[in-house]
Amino acid sequence: MGPDPCPGRSGEATGKASRAPDRRLSRGRRAGLLDPVAAFPSQKASPMPSSELSFRPLQAPVPALTVGVVAVAPFLALLLLALTSDIGLADRARYLMGAWGAILLAFHGGCRWGFAAAGLGEGATWWTLGVGVVPALLGLLALGVGGRAMLWIEAPAFVAVFAADVALARVGGTPGWWPGLILPLLTICTVCTMIGALT
Repeated sequence: MGPDPCPGRSGEATGKASRAPDRRLSRGRRAGLLDPVAAFPSQKASPMPSSELSFRPLQAPVPALTVGVVAVAPFLALLLLALTSDIGLADRARYLMGAWGAILLAFHGGCRWGFAAAGLGEGATWWTLGVGVVPALLGLLALGVGGRAMLWIEAPAFVAVFAADVALARVGGTPGWWPGLILPLLTICTVCTMIGALT
């Protein structure tokens, strides 16, 4: 057999073949960043030991803690307004407090959906997604009832949400810092709604 008349072509073909897997891998990585299903595969996470859970607020990411504090600030402002204003304005402040509480309950349920969609815990199952809707339904019920009863519905709802999230965190269904983030925030929500309902 004679020498290859075009030795450069053979080397070039080998180089292209060796670079092809790298290009496919690069495309796969880009797809993982753009495709949420590829980036967060739906698989069960192993249960998270209680020692990995944190109930310290400062263990949460700074953006989450900052946004959380801003979210509960209206409760404190509206409660102060309800305690220091005349009857008409105080009733309006209580209604706004209850309306904001309903929004926060719905938002909290949305967080549970986000955890499930990201594949944490059991993933997006009927149970995890169904439980995620319950806080929004409780908020809707409170809005429908109105008055001080609205606040009486929301106060235990915040406590129940916290207990449910701690149980979810223990099986790996939330980030480890989640209980520490929501503990002070939901405590403020619960105390404010109870004081608003009693005064």
